[in-house]
Amino acid sequence: MEAAVADHDGKWDLLIYAVVRNSGPYSLYSTFLTNHFELFGLRQVWLYFRNQPYRQLPFKESLFYQWVRHPLMLGFIVAFWATPQMTQGHLLFAVVTTAYIFFGIQFEERTLLAIHGDEYRQYQKRVSMIIPMPPRGSQKEGHSRQ
Repeated sequence: MEAAVADHDGKWDLLIYAVVRNSGPYSLYSTFLTNHFELFGLRQVWLYFRNQPYRQLPFKESLFYQWVRHPLMLGFIVAFWATPQMTQGHLLFAVVTTAYIFFGIQFEERTLLAIHGDEYRQYQKRVSMIIPMPPRGSQKEGHSRQ
């Protein structure tokens, strides 16, 4: 058995398990807030088979997205790090996947800026990337907040 890097003798197990158990549903629900079918490519395939042109969905900021720009990635990061016993292997996994997520976020944000332009730029200024915080400043007028 692998040696633990961090072990707390079970004092926090219930809390840690609750956090981990909720990070999955939180991440899944986040996919439905943007457009679950768009995210997984199902909308694009559906439109293709119906011979309909693809149209970019409008930018919207709903629920979790009002506090953090990447709630899906936050859910994954929480799931990767919240463990009652941090082994060397799990630590390596958590570090590498977290780095991969932050690397991927840079590409995603570049794409979102190209698609949504100034609307997304204002959103970046107002909402934290990965740490949930109350939005800063005022919301752009006419912005879809659902």
